[in-house]
Amino acid sequence: RLFATNEVPLSRLFPVSSSHVSALGGSPWPAQVNTNARGGPLRCRDGDYGWGFGVHATSELRFALWPLVSAFRTGIGLDRLAGKGGCIRARIIHLPTNQPNHQTAFLTGASQVIEMGWLPITVTTDTPHELVLQVDLAHTGRPPGADPLDIRDIANWVDPMLQLDPQRLAQAIEQRLTTQVPAWRDWRAVGATAATCRRMPRFTEWVEPYGRFEEAVVAVEQIGRAHV
Repeated sequence: RLFATNEVPLSRLFPVSSSHVSALGGSPWPAQVNTNARGGPLRCRDGDYGWGFGVHATSELRFALWPLVSAFRTGIGLDRLAGKGGCIRARIIHLPTNQPNHQTAFLTGASQVIEMGWLPITVTTDTPHELVLQVDLAHTGRPPGADPLDIRDIANWVDPMLQLDPQRLAQAIEQRLTTQVPAWRDWRAVGATAATCRRMPRFTEWVEPYGRFEEAVVAVEQIGRAHV
């Protein structure tokens, strides 16, 4: 499982809402995090995936977006438990535009995964934004021979990832620098930025019985020297 410092696996976030409807009635299978809808590994086609969501059609997951987000990518496929059966259509919607960023064709059987490249996302601060992941049972118009209703519609959103704008991310981290120093709480730190201050561990020998490491704030001078 590998991702860049400005990337966030979507499965690390809690959805603001999660809905599931079964065409056959009864209790629908709720979404699962990092497993398929039956609690097993996320397996599509001939491989396993590191993270994602296992759902059973019809399913909708909604996630709140913040202004740091600049793009989203994921893959979608039927779990290997579906075998040659199952039939779904998936779509990604960015609210409040209410326009699909991507919508798949009919997807049948577990032999294929549709990889969606980076989809650009623009998030403003004037209104709440959400990312919506939908999986439909694709009953109407389904290909000949496909399962009817939602039989074996066990789908996996695989390796879903949010990309953060690097410049805005760096600015947000710098703004939060002073909040990470307990001794500075309720104080106003003047000129404390990532360029002038640095957090680092400092070993304190006189703490009984063996000493200990404590967090220190280092003021970095322009000439390259530092003092605590």
